[in-house]
Amino acid sequence: MAHTNPDATNATTDAIAENSYRKFLLVQNDSASLEVYMKFGANAVLNQGIRLNPGGSYESSAENHNLDTRRLAVIHNGGTANARL
Repeated sequence: MAHTNPDATNATTDAIAENSYRKFLLVQNDSASLEVYMKFGANAVLNQGIRLNPGGSYESSAENHNLDTRRLAVIHNGGTANARL
């Protein structure tokens, strides 16, 4: 298992690369006040895709029937937010 801490900014940022061997992914928004938007397989866009509220998380796994192995991009609309993977 690998952990990363990509910063989400006001420009789309790749948080994790495509990985056909991925079995599980947990993303946490470590920001106290900024929403983060995520998108698999394409650039992230504000107010589109998967929204993570401050302190929120998203889990992708075969067990949840939502496993996605494509690259994951993130974005938000102010400052810098930490996404924990």
